[in-house]
This record gives sequence, structure tokens and C-alpha cells, in this order.
Amino acid sequence: MFPFSGSVVVPQVTVTLTFSSDNTMAGTTIVTYSSTHNGSINFYKDPNHYQDERYLKDPDWVKEESQNLLNSTKTLEIPTSYDSQASQIITKISVK
Repeated sequence: MFPFSGSVVVPQVTVTLTFSSDNTMAGTTIVTYSSTHNGSINFYKDPNHYQDERYLKDPDWVKEESQNLLNSTKTLEIPTSYDSQASQIITKISVK
């Protein structure tokens, strides 16, 4: 869940998307999800920065915090009613 010692590991393969509305860390959004392979995703609410010094100094705290984050996972249904519009948008995305 976290890039620090003590963190629990997400039990399935995930995808992480990062984007910034203004090219600053404050404007950055991080989205992590995993597929359920049935038309929904598991959504993980990632922090966009880690300011608490315990991330570096307290692996037990990191384990507890990362487990809390894993426990707060939301399953979201992904509607397929807009697939044709989505495919048009995807063709316009530029990956740098």
C-alpha cells in the first residue's frame, strides 16, 4: 500500500494512475485500482504525499495505517453504456 518499510501488500495486481491539474504536488491526484474481473474495480484511496515522519521511522505504524487503507477499499461498478465515447477519448490521450 505504501512505499515504506512495514507496509502491507495489496493482495492483487493493481494499476496506479497519477495526474496533475497544475504540475504541482498539491495538484496531483493518485488513483490506484484493481480489477475484480466482473465489471467492477476495487478502488484504493491513496494519499498524494506522505508528510508524517512516522512513515520513515515507525514500521508498526506504517503497517497499521496501510492496513486501514486496505480495509477502506471501495468496490465501484463500471458501467459499459459509454464504451464508444470512452474509446474516442482514449485515442486522444497522449502519454509522456
